[in-house]
Amino acid sequence: MLCPFHNGRNDDDPTKPRYGRIERINGLDYFVPPFGGRPRLNMRTCARGGAVRLAQKQAGIHTQPVL
Repeated sequence: MLCPFHNGRNDDDPTKPRYGRIERINGLDYFVPPFGGRPRLNMRTCARGGAVRLAQKQAGIHTQPVL
């Protein structure tokens, strides 16, 4: 979930990149840079404790910080 500021800056149209966008990949929210590059996962401590990541960890699925 994004705060109101970052939700406003999220690019809704991937064909007109400006700031980048958030895309859900395998149940996790990745940041996709505006002009290319690999999607990046938020690896801060508070984000690593989310329900989806905990469920994946219990299932033995390892998350990748960068795809």
